[in-house]
Amino acid sequence: MRKISALLLAAGQSKRMGCDNKPLLRLGPKPAIRWSLDTLLAADLEEEVVVVLGPTGAPIAEEIADLPVTLAWNTAPAIDMAASVRIGLSSASPKARALLVCPADYPLVTPTTIRRLLEEWQRQPDKIIIPTYRGRKGHPVLFPRPIMAELHQLHTLREVVHRNPQRLCLLAVDDEAVLLDMDTPEEYRLLQARMVRG
Repeated sequence: MRKISALLLAAGQSKRMGCDNKPLLRLGPKPAIRWSLDTLLAADLEEEVVVVLGPTGAPIAEEIADLPVTLAWNTAPAIDMAASVRIGLSSASPKARALLVCPADYPLVTPTTIRRLLEEWQRQPDKIIIPTYRGRKGHPVLFPRPIMAELHQLHTLREVVHRNPQRLCLLAVDDEAVLLDMDTPEEYRLLQARMVRG
């Protein structure tokens, strides 16, 4: 199997959520970041999971200290996703041929979805694999490493994704969680309700 690393982006503060460490918000029996990491660590990545933390991320590091992950730190005061991905990329194994970019505020993506992304990339190793649910694009997104390297010349991941539509693969999945983030209190309550429903 080709080697894949995962970048879990947990660096951003959330003004709308009113907290420094959104990944520590609880969903059922554990914090959101544990849901994300349990899913990623159960996947057959063959390389490491890199967790990118921000300046206030020490409590997150303590929460996940027992897990076999690599920590990377984005200490810039104004954190954007592209900067965190660049830092995570520099910490990822040079053996990794692709990188699964996972925002930590999409915590309930299922292991089945992760496996489907990996399987599709095995079939199409030169494509950016984006999950979709009922026609809407979601997260996480799998990038071949040569394409991800373009982020050193471009400003945002969006620019990388839209640079060449021919290299995109939209993968339909039966997993609404690829669309469900927790950017606002309302969205967080929806995720909590989803946990209750099971």
